[in-house]
Parts: sequence; C-alpha cells; structure tokens
Amino acid sequence: MEQFLNNKDFVNTDKAYIYYHDNCADGLTAALCAFEHYKGEGYTAFTIPTTYGKETTVDASQEQCVIVFVDFTPPTVELERIMTMVRPRLIQIIDHHASVLQEVPALQQMLK
Repeated sequence: MEQFLNNKDFVNTDKAYIYYHDNCADGLTAALCAFEHYKGEGYTAFTIPTTYGKETTVDASQEQCVIVFVDFTPPTVELERIMTMVRPRLIQIIDHHASVLQEVPALQQMLK
C-alpha cells in the first residue's frame, strides 16, 4: 500500500488539498498541522477554507490527488460527488466533533 501511495506516475500524486473549517481556531490549527505533515512528506500542499453547507470546490485538475478534511466532515453526498469528479487516490477525514459519528455508517457503506 505504501508503495502505491508514493507512486509519482500519476498526474497529481504529489499534491494534497487540505479543506478546513473556516473562521475557527480548531480548523486553522488542524490545517496548519496537516499542511506541515504533507509538506514534510514531499507533497505540494494547498489549504482551502470551507464551511458547513458550502459545496467543496474541486475540479478535474485535482484528479488522483490527496484530499484531506480537517475539523470538518462533508455530507456523504458531497463526498460521492468529489469521488466521482476528482477520483482522488486518498480522502482523509480528521474531525473531532461528536456529530460526525452519525455519518460513519453512511461513509462505511459508501466506501464498500
């Protein structure tokens, strides 16, 4: 698995797009941590502020990239849209809010 994740043959395997909860100290801190992590792993990292209820801005140029959500979990329907449009090689969600636990069964079902 590690070998696949580090395969640079794909177009955007060296890019990580980090979406974080905007106007929130938790979100900004988490974004900085994720940015430094991916930068340290050799990725070109981008941070993008977002909020609940706002559609995640993605486009086809992000295909095969890494997408990270910190302090924020988009709805399942939004993740399905992203997976179809961008086909990221990895989606990572880091969220400490208890409300995200309600989404876990739907996320697991979607990823089967």
